Amino acid sequence: MSLRKANITWNSKQISKMIDNEKVTFDNVVQRGDVWETARRSYLIDSMITGYPVPPIYAKRGDEKIYDILEGQQRLLTINKLLHDEFALTGLNDIVIIDEVTGEMKTYQLNGLRFSELPEEIQEIINTFNFTIYYFDDITPEEVREMFKRLNNGKPLSTKERNIANCEDIENIMEIGEHEIFHEMMNKKAYHAKKYVPIIVKMYLMIYEPLDEVSFEGKHFNPVIEKLRITEEEKKKLIDVFDLIEYVHDSIASDTDKASAKIAKKIYKETHLVSLIPFVKKAVEENLNADIFTDWIMKFFSSTDGASISDEYNLASQAGSAKNENIQKRHRALEKNFEEFFDKIENIEM
Repeated sequence: MSLRKANITWNSKQISKMIDNEKVTFDNVVQRGDVWETARRSYLIDSMITGYPVPPIYAKRGDEKIYDILEGQQRLLTINKLLHDEFALTGLNDIVIIDEVTGEMKTYQLNGLRFSELPEEIQEIINTFNFTIYYFDDITPEEVREMFKRLNNGKPLSTKERNIANCEDIENIMEIGEHEIFHEMMNKKAYHAKKYVPIIVKMYLMIYEPLDEVSFEGKHFNPVIEKLRITEEEKKKLIDVFDLIEYVHDSIASDTDKASAKIAKKIYKETHLVSLIPFVKKAVEENLNADIFTDWIMKFFSSTDGASISDEYNLASQAGSAKNENIQKRHRALEKNFEEFFDKIENIEM
């Protein structure tokens, strides 16, 4: 089976309007988020002005002719940001333009200028610069991932980008990632870069795999991300666990004292959050009182000179925290403290 593609041409001004009107989107699972720095954005604008070639854009065309970008997000976001004066050009050499009417050569120094500050002739060059868009009307998620890998063949993708591109269950994991805890613990840039994906996989492993087989080291963990498939039942269990941890975090964060604020921040740090998950699951399954469970977590992380009141846990949270031996050490420290805390509660109630 061969992919069917068509192409269309858009200029910069049109692209910016389409992004603003959500006719161009960047929701595809393989996209990296907005990651270009200003110098790289400026280099693209320099290429457009001076006539160097700019690679084509690839998109999936959906209902109502909405184009979801598969390749070229950084270029299109750069255009939109520039035309909205969101950054100033930097790191450019003098630009020489030949006037087509008079033949006169003009030299421009554009560093430090936003779009609205550029000479009108430069604005016109940018506004009317044409991009070639290749789009596909019928393309499956599997074909999208394969296209991403082929388009980026030879480019230095990060490990996370490769994992997402190869992940067989990425759409399902992204749906789980819509839970509010990931919006609370991450800034927008990190969230749009899908940094919640490996965290969800780690949480899943802490719940559903034997602890002595769990490792977050790349050589063990990366193949798991690619092959993992989460069932609907497992998904529901994860959501229940996330609901409780969100309640715990928000309850602690609602206190006005600084100590509580620090504990709330600790809970949403990846190492601590992932380590807590088996105990959050236990609390859900045993229907433990949520406020008492919150008290336990507050007490455990109440130390002012370390992550927790447990030296064993603190040491296992430092260098090499992804190793299986340290995952187990953190678990044992939490388990010991958990049992001691709730044994006291039971004795008091008796």
